[in-house]
Amino acid sequence: MRGARIIVCASAFLSPRLDHWEFFIRARAAENQVFVVASGQVGTEPVSGIGFVGRSMIADPGAPSSPQPRTSRESSPHTST
Repeated sequence: MRGARIIVCASAFLSPRLDHWEFFIRARAAENQVFVVASGQVGTEPVSGIGFVGRSMIADPGAPSSPQPRTSRESSPHTST
């Protein structure tokens, strides 16, 4: 990570773990003192029907933790659609 200023992460995190997704992205930004650009898959897992988190975000290593607004294309953390 020497010299890195940005970490880019693509993920297919499942919606029951929405709180974990945001926590981990913000933690990586804070502990490495770099911006983290995280792309989260949107939609539904075909076998289980569980929805993906979506919630793409950019975490600032120096910003206080605050919730990110959802877009209309992202599924709710408690639904499978």
